Amino acid sequence: MTTSQPAVSTAEAVPFNKQPRDWKKIGIIVLFCALPIALLVVFTYLPFFQMCGYSFYKMKYIGTPKFIGLKNYTDIFTRPDLLATLKLSLY
Repeated sequence: MTTSQPAVSTAEAVPFNKQPRDWKKIGIIVLFCALPIALLVVFTYLPFFQMCGYSFYKMKYIGTPKFIGLKNYTDIFTRPDLLATLKLSLY
């Protein structure tokens, strides 16, 4: 028993969309997407990266911060009470 495959003609192509683009609708969609993305960046990503930068400084209430590098991280991961707090927060 032989089965024949339907012949695929090369003349059948995906039809071309002949309607012009509606740039006004595209602009409105972009504007409605730009506002939430801008708010997300301003109120989430920028403070996060600033916080990461501040973690390398010893912050003082009065005076200028002092750069100490990774000392804050070594303090956190070597003190047993802070390490227990981190473990508890992951639980």
